[in-house]
Amino acid sequence: MGKLAVNKYAVALTTLGMALATSSAQAGLTSIGTTSADGNPPGNLTAVMRTLTGISSYNAMDPANRVDDSADQVWTGQSGGGVISTLILEIAGNRNGNSFGIYNLGDVSQRVQVFPGSANGVTAPVTVAVPTSWGGSFGFYLANGGTTFYSRQSDNGGADNMVTLKNSGPGNLTLNTSAFVSGGWASGGSVSWSPGEYLLGWEDLRIGGGAEPDYQDMLVKVNAVPVPEPTTMIAGVLLLLPFAASSLRILRRKH
Repeated sequence: MGKLAVNKYAVALTTLGMALATSSAQAGLTSIGTTSADGNPPGNLTAVMRTLTGISSYNAMDPANRVDDSADQVWTGQSGGGVISTLILEIAGNRNGNSFGIYNLGDVSQRVQVFPGSANGVTAPVTVAVPTSWGGSFGFYLANGGTTFYSRQSDNGGADNMVTLKNSGPGNLTLNTSAFVSGGWASGGSVSWSPGEYLLGWEDLRIGGGAEPDYQDMLVKVNAVPVPEPTTMIAGVLLLLPFAASSLRILRRKH
């Protein structure tokens, strides 16, 4: 095989490698309902974020503002190992009963509560340590009575009850909750949202069970790191295998 053919093989394999590296971040975004059972205002997550940020064009379905929903199910703490959370607001009839925390991905019954049902945003930041026995990774949960929803979709029977917003920068954004005080959804005050921090938007009713998936029932800012699950990356590899095989067959025919 000549040098040119070898170079073409290298190019094909490099292209495949780049595609594999990005495939886990392209699974798509969970749709957010266009309306809300809570009325308008406050509206769905997009409308709520426009009010909080003062950015009239904000769109919670813009990939620039979202973490792919295949990549926000498993999390790790920041370099210090802990998780810092700030409750921003709760727009839900269940708000006085909704609690929030982290859970063990290997045993969903093992949880560390961060905010009790009585909490009302804006709260002071709360730091919790991830138990070492959990292996360094964890998920987030929202619980009310006997119902619990998890960040990992497989723990919800495949449903996605949490979406994640990101601040793509370059600077901080201010989240002003004053417009939500009169409804009892927040206690007032502003929060600075930095790049590298995330906002978790929760739906507190079962998806497909008559719930309007507005994802603004609880909004929590977290200082943690989302980690794509290995199964997502494996799926990306399997999807791209036909591409690799086709590319190599073409090169072989030419040489």
